[in-house]
Amino acid sequence: MQVMLIDDDLSSLKGVHSTLKHQGNHDCVSFQNPVEAVANYDNEKYDAVITDLKMPEMTGIEVLKTLRKKDPDARVFIITGYENSEDAISAVNNGAKGFLTKPLRSENLLSALDDCRREIEEKNNSERHKKQLEEQIQLSQWMEILGKTSLGVIHDFGNLLTSITVSAELIAACSEHIDSDTLESLDMIIDSATRASKLSRDFLDFGRKRRVSSEEIDIAELIRNLSNIIRQMAGKFHVVNIKIDENLHHIHANPSQIEQIILNLISNAQDAILKNGIINLSAENVQLNNSQHLTKSGLASGSYVTITVSDNGHGISTENRKKIFEPFFTTKGMGKGTGFGLVTVKSIIEQLGGGIELDSKVGEGTTFTIYIPAIN
Repeated sequence: MQVMLIDDDLSSLKGVHSTLKHQGNHDCVSFQNPVEAVANYDNEKYDAVITDLKMPEMTGIEVLKTLRKKDPDARVFIITGYENSEDAISAVNNGAKGFLTKPLRSENLLSALDDCRREIEEKNNSERHKKQLEEQIQLSQWMEILGKTSLGVIHDFGNLLTSITVSAELIAACSEHIDSDTLESLDMIIDSATRASKLSRDFLDFGRKRRVSSEEIDIAELIRNLSNIIRQMAGKFHVVNIKIDENLHHIHANPSQIEQIILNLISNAQDAILKNGIINLSAENVQLNNSQHLTKSGLASGSYVTITVSDNGHGISTENRKKIFEPFFTTKGMGKGTGFGLVTVKSIIEQLGGGIELDSKVGEGTTFTIYIPAIN
């Protein structure tokens, strides 16, 4: 703590200064002249003030009154060599934090400042909590506005996808005039537009608080069906390795949402790699029963399917890892990220009773591991 000391008696001033500095680890600034001390007072600089009562230029009570006018929260302790109940009552009535008598006992002085320190910490915690609540309310209001706006955009997006699907199907119908490579590309357009259309319907259902349909999913088959899209997303400069456990368990979820999760993580991995990178996608069965792992992931013991996406990109700093699942936060450049991808992924996984873990090292890469309860 930063403490201002005021006493016209130099020896007394040095004694208090030494006690606070060496026994209490407090930073002290000493003044023999109370008028000068009051003029130099700054509530941002000093956590507490200790002043003598009887001084020729200005009494301790006058110092107290003046400081409290400048700063209603000023924490002022008054010390005196004379026990006088009237002075003590006057000090307390004017807002003094304490009234101490000379000769000062170091334990009493340090105890008084420890109480002061705790009061400051409680006030700071309360202010931080208040600020967090205000930020949460603002975020909630903003999310509500954004949600209502997004529903309209998603609705229009669905109409555009329908137009794309119908047009591609009409072109594909003239197959006798189209080469096989073009037909394969048209099939991919139709398949992707159909998936996106279903995803937009799921978003609308979610926004309108309708229950999103779920079913038993063969994760191995779902990943195999996505493999061509994943490799196209990664581009020709990146190697994509896909590894799926034999006899991979099924899960109960919405297929479009699981596809959304995988493609989002693949997209993030691709953005994290500049050139000639490696992206690994794997799925395996895991039985959680290790207490250390349970504490880390927050999951109950049981059977899970894990989906892991890793890259050898630039990695995520410790500071950014703390904020990676916050709405609107993105490490991508302007216009490249919305800050909602990982928020959505985490939300979906938690609704399924699963969890997500992040492991990253700057300069080496990033790994996201998703845990989804398996169907036994």
